[in-house]
Amino acid sequence: MKTAFSRLFLVMLTAILLSACTSNEIYRSNFSNCIVTAQESCESHAIQLHNQGTDEEYLLGFVEIDDQGQLRSRAQMQALLNELYALAAKESLLINVFVHGWHHNASPGDTNVESFKHSLTELSKVENQLQHSGRTPRKVVGVYVGWRGESIDVPLAKDATF
Repeated sequence: MKTAFSRLFLVMLTAILLSACTSNEIYRSNFSNCIVTAQESCESHAIQLHNQGTDEEYLLGFVEIDDQGQLRSRAQMQALLNELYALAAKESLLINVFVHGWHHNASPGDTNVESFKHSLTELSKVENQLQHSGRTPRKVVGVYVGWRGESIDVPLAKDATF
């Protein structure tokens, strides 16, 4: 009886561990710029231009790190920095940096990513309203710093993953 229980426990534990962990791949593996449209969501791109040509336009860049705070890809960060240097040479920038919290990550559709996009949209609207007072609006840029904060999705186990 004890041996059967041990085997069952081992099989269940293995199944939970194999099904609960997310892959260790980078979410934003395409480092080229992408313009978000109705046809192109740019989910795999680390540099995304949203709402192009409107008063809600902003640039969103992603920098992904590992659990120890090391860059997952230096090329990802360098591509974003190159874009920011090029933009800053032409216009004033308003850069917002967001580092997500526990139980979030840089995956497409994450609620922190979506909330940050909404905040950047609103900030861009405010910046563009300032042109009516005679001030040139700054280009709004968001930098989302993400890691695999939600690496286990088993209901009880995920709360113990600090």
